[in-house]
Amino acid sequence: EPAFRALALTLPSESDIAREIGANIDPDAIFVARETLAKAIASANSDRFADLYDSHDAGDFQPDATSAGKRALRNVLLEYISLASIEPDHAAAQFANATNMTDKAAALTTLAHKSPGHVEATSALTQFEETYASDPLVMDKWFIIQATIPGAATLDLVRGLTAHPAFSLTNPNRVRSLVGTFASGNHTGFHRADGAGYRFLAETVIAL
Repeated sequence: EPAFRALALTLPSESDIAREIGANIDPDAIFVARETLAKAIASANSDRFADLYDSHDAGDFQPDATSAGKRALRNVLLEYISLASIEPDHAAAQFANATNMTDKAAALTTLAHKSPGHVEATSALTQFEETYASDPLVMDKWFIIQATIPGAATLDLVRGLTAHPAFSLTNPNRVRSLVGTFASGNHTGFHRADGAGYRFLAETVIAL
């Protein structure tokens, strides 16, 4: 079952790992360890994963369980393939050819998270924004994807996005998608050693 394979290939999240450790959490160490394991799995299975990715194209969008499973598996494999090749080609191709939001958002996430600053990632973020600027729910995804880019530098990106025309402190969903997601879902960015992530959250709460 493609859906079961997708689950079996999905590593525990950084939150899961931190919860198991339980005390004296080092978010940066967790991220490096998880990323190193993912790259090792990707490198050891690069050819197999590429074949699986190609053989599980769900075709035109269908809402049934079988098609959803194929999409889930391909999107997990896409991340591994991108880690193994270090190039954004596969993710950029999926983003350009996706016929549904699940595949397009997964490709955009892979581009933004695995190839931050790369021309393909920057172009995809711009294109996504231009295409869905009038759809509030989809724009929430756009903010979430950027808020969860790993690394300390993401705080500056999030600060910048608070000045974006589509962001407003009076819009609870938008605040949650950007600030809330950054604080709860970006461990390396929010838990910066200098405490800047905590100060940013405090400033936002005070402003609200």
